[in-house]
Amino acid sequence: MIRLPLCLLGAALLVLGTAGAQEILVHNAPIPILNESYSYNVPQRPTLPPLPKFTDEVPTMGQIQTALNRQMQLRQSDRTLVETVTPFVIIQTSFAYGAGTQFLCRVSGNEPATGRPKTEPAYAIGILCWSIPARDKILLTDSVGGLYAKVGYGYQRVGGEFLAMLASAGVTDDYEIHPGGHGKTRRTVADLVESEKRQAVLYGPQAWRLAALAFYLSDVHQTWIASDGGEVSLLKLAKYELDRPVLWDRSESVDRLYGLAMARERFAAETARGDSDPELTAMVERIDAFFHLLRPWVHSLRDPDSGLWMGRYLSEAPEEGPRPIQVLLSSASILRWLILSAESDEEITELKSDRTRKTIWNLALLLVNTLPPQTEYSALSDDQAAAWGTTLQVFRLYLEKFGRYEGETTADNRSF
Repeated sequence: MIRLPLCLLGAALLVLGTAGAQEILVHNAPIPILNESYSYNVPQRPTLPPLPKFTDEVPTMGQIQTALNRQMQLRQSDRTLVETVTPFVIIQTSFAYGAGTQFLCRVSGNEPATGRPKTEPAYAIGILCWSIPARDKILLTDSVGGLYAKVGYGYQRVGGEFLAMLASAGVTDDYEIHPGGHGKTRRTVADLVESEKRQAVLYGPQAWRLAALAFYLSDVHQTWIASDGGEVSLLKLAKYELDRPVLWDRSESVDRLYGLAMARERFAAETARGDSDPELTAMVERIDAFFHLLRPWVHSLRDPDSGLWMGRYLSEAPEEGPRPIQVLLSSASILRWLILSAESDEEITELKSDRTRKTIWNLALLLVNTLPPQTEYSALSDDQAAAWGTTLQVFRLYLEKFGRYEGETTADNRSF
């Protein structure tokens, strides 16, 4: 029998192959677990020169790719001890880097050469699901009412955010959860899905639950009874988020855009597979119409020089001047929606345009100036972690969508 450190056991659902390799199944794709011991005195991240000061010249797609890849490389979390960060930091980092996100865990014993404690890498999702303490905080709790993810500072901002992160990483619903730690109660992501369904009452922000359930529900027409006794379905939840009034200067305004974009993607996929339910088709059309109406107004809020959004989320810039962290979070949240919801040729052309390339470039510059790559994960507040993680998620999404831009070379880095 192969014995693995608790840190690695918490990193994934183990599958033993013919060669004894350990793997985690995420979205039916095996990802090997690293099990090499890292020294506690880990090497420093490589130091690269900062991005050049932005000029009026429009960066090419090749320059954008070079800049974004550089930032993604420098800011990886695989040399950060999990005991120094909160579950919220881990969630935000996982939004950015996906299922492969890793942190370091301490294991028993010391390094022979240095005498320092041994550490090993573990997947961030496994750390959270197997209740390995992160700065003495454990995200998941199991009570009489079921499995819950805690909400509050250091955990998640609103209900459903953790499950939405698991959905964005493609984690399947049979992935194990151990709310009491290894060897205690065994649950799965499916249990967390049921818990979030019960909490999806048609009151208050429900965008993250909408995004998560759009991924995990096998039947988009399924109905269930929420904790307040009301009957809920994915379509009802989408209609509720679409119709409810929001405060445009609060995070709920951009969270709603993310949730509706994920729901729209699922509904459209079901329609393409032959689901002819008129209610489903009507909801796709309603979301499309809402997005079409919203886009010109959202673009009108951009700063004419930088292309960024200087206000709090979807509000105008404050007279006293913008806060850099807020500009990062607002701009990244809006850009994430614009990338995820782009369907028409016009919308995709806008994402490739000079204006958007300048905006992405300025977003990278603002990140470098506000939260340099040398910033320790342990030093991030919740606001900083959200801005950091959402901005890096935008970089990844933009590279995935336009990683190979026709007509321009990805090796173009003249301004660096």
